[in-house]
Amino acid sequence: MRRLCPACRRSHEPDRAEQSLLENGNEAGRAPPLFTASGCEACAFTGYQGRTGIFELLLIIDDEARRLIHDRASEADLRSTRGAAA
Repeated sequence: MRRLCPACRRSHEPDRAEQSLLENGNEAGRAPPLFTASGCEACAFTGYQGRTGIFELLLIIDDEARRLIHDRASEADLRSTRGAAA
C-alpha cells in the first residue's frame, strides 16, 4: 500500500460521506484524522513516498491447518477450520 508523503501531507476535515463511513463502528463516535497529500519535490509531485504492507495473521496453526496449507486449500477452508477449533 502506498504511503502519503510526510513532507506534503496535510490533515483535512472529512465530508459527510467520509464522516458517515468512518463513524460506523467507531466506539468514540467521531472520525479519526484524515490526510491528503498535494505533491512536492520530495515525492516527485505524486503525493506518495514509500509503501507499507497489510497482513493478516493466522494465530493457531494446528495439524489440520498445516495440512490444508500444504494442500493449497482455499482461504474459506482455512477459515472454517479455524472457526471450528475456536
